[in-house]
Amino acid sequence: MTPAQSALIIITWDGKSPPAALLTRDAVPEFSLMLFDYSGRIDASPDGTPLLSHATECKGQILGHVAALLNDLEDRHDWVGIIDDDVEIGISAINICLAAARAHGLSSCSAALTPDSAHSHPWTLQQPVATSGNCIRPVGYVEVMMPIYAVPLFRAASPLFRHSISSYGIDQFVFPMLQKLTGAGPAAIIDSAIASHRRPITSDRRVFSNGLTAIAERVYLRRLCIDWLRRERPALLGTAWYLDVFAPWNGPARFWFERLKYW
Repeated sequence: MTPAQSALIIITWDGKSPPAALLTRDAVPEFSLMLFDYSGRIDASPDGTPLLSHATECKGQILGHVAALLNDLEDRHDWVGIIDDDVEIGISAINICLAAARAHGLSSCSAALTPDSAHSHPWTLQQPVATSGNCIRPVGYVEVMMPIYAVPLFRAASPLFRHSISSYGIDQFVFPMLQKLTGAGPAAIIDSAIASHRRPITSDRRVFSNGLTAIAERVYLRRLCIDWLRRERPALLGTAWYLDVFAPWNGPARFWFERLKYW
């Protein structure tokens, strides 16, 4: 199986503007490309790119539909990336990420953001690039705006996608938990691959059809994962890994109480 067959990169699309308008075609793709029309109104893409079309509220529901697609495709792909339509990225950057993920046994990765990008976390911005290599920078998790996942990890996490319409909490808690439980490789940002996030982040306070905001969904996913660990893997509670994921020092003050339980 060639790299173009085994990696699937999906770019979201509103069904109105030019599809994949921010994808720079600066190299031969080492992946298969697909569009996800989140309006659910389009039957076929204007340029013939394979299309998946479902009306969705936000990224969490998109992840669920992609998981169902991968089940239908069975073992055709071993990597899947879902890139938001407001991310400007080159085919060459995606190729670099895929090559780095394969070479270093990663379970998930992402390109780094340019300094002028809209962002939530400074660690997602590009760090100084060395003169050689793919500049692998291990991180606790990759943000959901343009992640690339090993398909086995993505499938393992998929039953929890339904709990977050926004996807908040899926990237920060669900994927790190399943990465640990399945023995998958690390997550990393690839600083030699860059992308730009062109729209402000607006999902935080939006109320979804489940009555929750994105922030409330993240709180719920955190509690869901902690409760699951308490039932199924209690030996992990209070470990350095557990505290780094579920009560990091740079998190909100309420995380400190979680740390105090295990001192």
